[in-house]
Amino acid sequence: EVFTGSLYLALFAALFFLVSVPCTMWMYGLEAEYGFVNTLEKYGSSTVISYAMQLVFEILQMTATGLVVLPCLRCRYGWVVMWLGLNVFVLVLMLDSNLIVFWNGWWN
Repeated sequence: EVFTGSLYLALFAALFFLVSVPCTMWMYGLEAEYGFVNTLEKYGSSTVISYAMQLVFEILQMTATGLVVLPCLRCRYGWVVMWLGLNVFVLVLMLDSNLIVFWNGWWN
């Protein structure tokens, strides 16, 4: 049940991504035409294959996110736990900005 809901949310997010693709391609064409983007370096990011790969990654990411978030939201006060967790996370980062540097180095 959670997996099905997560998959529905992922497909809904993929639909929004598909709606934004023509606008992204149009904006890239305008930037390339007027010289705001280096087409030698950024050519690969505007191909249809890269958009298809982004779509697949979007579906996988939203499915994984849904598998984490939806069980929490099924609990009666799950939204409170998520809200408190987000606020504690932001508060800790505001109080000690060295953690941001640590996490940035950890992810790379």
